[in-house]
Amino acid sequence: MLRRMFLSLFSFVFCCSCLFARTATADIGVAMEGVVDAVLAVSASQIGGVKLSLQGVGIYNNDPDDGSLMAGFTRSDLSGYSASLVFNSQDEQSWYQSLLGISSSSISPLREKVVKSLEKVRFLPGDVVVDGTVLFSVLGEGYHQNELGKVYSFSVDVSLVVSGDRLSSMVLVEGRIYINVVENGTVVFMFEGITVNGERMDFPVFEL
Repeated sequence: MLRRMFLSLFSFVFCCSCLFARTATADIGVAMEGVVDAVLAVSASQIGGVKLSLQGVGIYNNDPDDGSLMAGFTRSDLSGYSASLVFNSQDEQSWYQSLLGISSSSISPLREKVVKSLEKVRFLPGDVVVDGTVLFSVLGEGYHQNELGKVYSFSVDVSLVVSGDRLSSMVLVEGRIYINVVENGTVVFMFEGITVNGERMDFPVFEL
């Protein structure tokens, strides 16, 4: 899954062996998978008709007027995300829907795709735990049209510490992720200025 994808990218993107002496390659892969899954889960919990609660995740700013949303993670265990996304907790419009006035039916495939992705990984309790913050910001008018339908665009500024039984030590991941969500559920990730334990790393665009 995502971890194998991130690990396979390293030989293509990096050639400096001293970098891996500071942070184990396996830890980098797990940490990046944790960051992506955490961002995806929060996105799916807020985009999809109703707001959903995730264990250890708090929404501190939910403001459609400026197109931003701040989420904080406190010992948030990824193993519980899949089950949380299956059940509705509040019958109200999401942050993104309030901003753009879009229907739940047009974006529900995202939640389905995220749940399937998380279930394939099958994290056990304590495997991957996330602390820190992410700031979601809508780009431009929020969406544009292409041959596949509407594409909803936003950026995510991440500052997350990933730990747990799957890692030999804690890993700090910071930087920006650009996300395009297509109506059919396709999610495109682009990374900018990502640092892992203070070391700059580049990742190519990938699609989920």
